[in-house]
Amino acid sequence: MTNFTSNVLNWLYLILQERFGHKFILSYQNKVLKLSLAGQTQNYILFPRLIASFFQSRSDIPCCLWDAKREGSYNVLGLPIPAPGVSGLQNPLIRNHSGNIEIHYDILGFVYWMLNRVEEIGRTDLDSHGRFPAINFHAYKNNYLERPIIDEWLYILS
Repeated sequence: MTNFTSNVLNWLYLILQERFGHKFILSYQNKVLKLSLAGQTQNYILFPRLIASFFQSRSDIPCCLWDAKREGSYNVLGLPIPAPGVSGLQNPLIRNHSGNIEIHYDILGFVYWMLNRVEEIGRTDLDSHGRFPAINFHAYKNNYLERPIIDEWLYILS
C-alpha cells in the first residue's frame, strides 16, 4: 500500500514548484497519482504504477536500469538511470495519450523515499556513532550513490 497522504502530496507539491517554477495540482485517487499544471484540465501526467516500498524503512528493494535514450527520451548524463523499487520496467516507460502522459515508474514516490531518507527510519543496523552506514544504503549497493539520481528522474518530468 502506498501512503500518499495530504502531507506527502503537499511536500511533493513544494518540491515540484521549487524545481520547475510552476503551480501544480497533485492528486491521489484510485491508486493513481496525477500531476497537472494549476488551471489545466488537459495535458496531465499519470503515475499508475506506484511502489509501496518507497514508504517502508528498508534497503532490500530491487533496482533495475532504464535506458532513456533507447526509448527516445533524453537523460542529462546520457547513462541508463537506476530505477529503485522495481526489478523491471514496462516498455515503453512513458506513453503519450493525446497529450496526456502515463509514466510507469513512481518518480514522485522515489523522490519522497530518497529526500526523506525513508530507508533509514527505525533501523538498528547503525555504526558505533548511531549513524546508518553508507555501505547499507540502497544507493551504495546499487552503484548510484554518487549520481544526481533525483535530478535525473525529475528531468524526465520536464
